[in-house]
Amino acid sequence: MSRFIPRIALNILLTCALLLTSLPTIFTPQKIRAQNSSPDFDFTHLTTADNDLPIPSSSVQQTASLILDIDKDGVNDFVIASRRPPPGPSLVWYRRTIDDWERYVIDSEPLDIEAGGDYWDIDGGGDLDIVMGGDSRSNQIWWWENPAPNFSPNTEWTRRLIKNSGGNKHHDQIFGDFTGDGKVELAFWNQYAGLSNGQVRIIE
Repeated sequence: MSRFIPRIALNILLTCALLLTSLPTIFTPQKIRAQNSSPDFDFTHLTTADNDLPIPSSSVQQTASLILDIDKDGVNDFVIASRRPPPGPSLVWYRRTIDDWERYVIDSEPLDIEAGGDYWDIDGGGDLDIVMGGDSRSNQIWWWENPAPNFSPNTEWTRRLIKNSGGNKHHDQIFGDFTGDGKVELAFWNQYAGLSNGQVRIIE
């Protein structure tokens, strides 16, 4: 079941997206003192160019990223999505180890993933699943089932369809209780759906 919410919700989503995309500029590597805390801590710049991190895929277009604790160890991991060309993997997980980051393939199939994405415990399994949407070449939205605790660098997650019809280009997704019924819904902005007044679609 889907509903529409007005332009104000779209403005909120876009403002949040703008703030998130501005983070690399705001938080440049520098020593910062935590509030009400005496120890200092540093931001460390890591890059695939210096082999600090494994390269996510052979694609030259990394289109989306998420920060979340996939394995529930209390430490945030991050996910990078890519789109073709060239072929996949389209979604990889960087798992934090004691002193490094290990790359896990979530989906090796080439997909046309657009900027955006979000996470939620979709299947009620007690862990966080991932949602991404297709770009201007795709009318699909997908979710990937977290396989916890059965993690392996080359064991892919099960991908399922949320949407396989209508317009293309799903630029943003977000979970929240938008209808005030105490249940979490998924909202997304579809740029090619021909919706008037900048409406956002909600899936319950």
